[in-house]
Parts: sequence; structure tokens; C-alpha cells
Amino acid sequence: IVESHALERNKYKYQAPTVEYKDPTVSPTSILGVNELLYDWEHGHAPLQTSHLTNEKAIQFASAGDAVSIPDADAFSIGDASSDSPFSFSAWVYIGDVTTDSGVFTSKRDLTAGTAEYFFGHNLGNIEVYLYDGHSTSNRLKYNSTGKLSSATWHHVTITYDGSSDQTGINVYVDGAAFAGTKALQGSYTASHASATDVYIGATKTPTSNAFEDFIADVVFYNKELTASEVTEVRNGGKVKDMTAFSAYSNIISWYKMGDDLDATGTGGIKD
Repeated sequence: IVESHALERNKYKYQAPTVEYKDPTVSPTSILGVNELLYDWEHGHAPLQTSHLTNEKAIQFASAGDAVSIPDADAFSIGDASSDSPFSFSAWVYIGDVTTDSGVFTSKRDLTAGTAEYFFGHNLGNIEVYLYDGHSTSNRLKYNSTGKLSSATWHHVTITYDGSSDQTGINVYVDGAAFAGTKALQGSYTASHASATDVYIGATKTPTSNAFEDFIADVVFYNKELTASEVTEVRNGGKVKDMTAFSAYSNIISWYKMGDDLDATGTGGIKD
């Protein structure tokens, strides 16, 4: 069961099917295009708008601290204090303005409780990845991108880790292509330590100031290091993929559609 802060229906952002065709020779009152056919008449959602994505909704996060919390489970931890396991994460993200906006894609970190396993996010468009040893922010593997995400653009971001306990095992892809960055060891690192801290999408549990700003859709966690070809498959040519058709579907830990399918507003509304 996934718990989230109450998210209003008007915080959904609509993406959409890419084509609507109507025969120009037929009266417009006698034929419906795909947008009308897919309109949610029962619930009164706004008509779908043309875009390069095929999912209908995303969750909007505000700097005030909206977040989706996922109860702790062993599968979400990368290490057991003696060794790490392969792990990957992917999501569609939209950042309105990278000159002012920053925040977390996902994390398993609670500064108040003194726990830190991982932090995946961006700082003014530069992607940051941190894997922590012993819950210490002084002992970690880190990746910082040299390039920036673009403002007001949907990007597919994938972060992979081979479980080697070495910074070279971290790779980041943006829109299916390897994203250049610097990798480093800070302090010492043997393995991440599992904790009971919940996983957060769009924030760290604490500090809450790390909140993501803008939109996140289709979040997926994997128990393997995705290959470059698998990253390309998940990106799906710029259209949100039905992950039940993914070639490594058995390696998916959880898939959160972030507003689509069976999702609803309120606590427990974001479904795996």
C-alpha cells in the first residue's frame, strides 16, 4: 500500500496521444476523433491535449512539500552493510525552470532519524546521485552531471547501478542516451546499509526542503542494472511504455503510474 499526501485533481498534468484524425469530408458533428473518444466524461477531466507522451496524467509536486511515500520493503534497499546489489530507477520528469527549480526524484533518507541509503535528484537541472555507506553523508558514492536538463521539457531519466560498491558502477541516461557526469568516492564506501526508512518520490522524508518542483510521471524501480538497450526500450521512442510488456518485467520492483490507471487522490491513492 502506498501512502501519499492529498493531491488535488487539478494537480494532474495531462500529456496525451500524439495524433487525432478526423475525415474532413465528414460533418464534424457525426464523427469523433481520438480525443473525444478518450475523454473521461464520467469524471469530467479536461480533454487530452496533444503532446509527445502517451500517458494521460502526472503528479505535480510543489516546493511546499508534496510527496509520495512508499512503506519500507527490503527490495527498495540497495545494500546489506556488507555488499550492494544491482538497482535501477526511471521516471519521466518535467522541470519548469532549471534556473530556479531543484529537488528529489526519489530517496531513502531521513536526516532526523539519521538514516541515508540513496538520493536521486537534480540541483538546478544538474542530476545528482548519492549512495551512502553507514547512513553517513560523509561516506558515499556520488555522480554529478556535467550537463543540465532543459526547462519546460519532459525528460526520461534513468539511473542505474551495478552493485559493485564503486562509483564507476553508477550510470545516468537522459532520453535514452548516456548523460555525462563526474563520479567520485567521498570518504570510504563498502556498502549501503538497509534501514526502515520509507521510500519517497519527490522528496526526502527529512529535510522537507528537498521537495521536487513540477511534474513526475511513471516511476519504476528495478532490481537489476538496466542495460543501454533496456533503457532505450523503456524510453519507448518518447512515449510512456506499458511496463507489463517490458522485456525485463520480472526485474521490476514497483511501477507507479503517478495518476493513471487505478490511481486516485488522497492517502493510499498512488498504486503500484
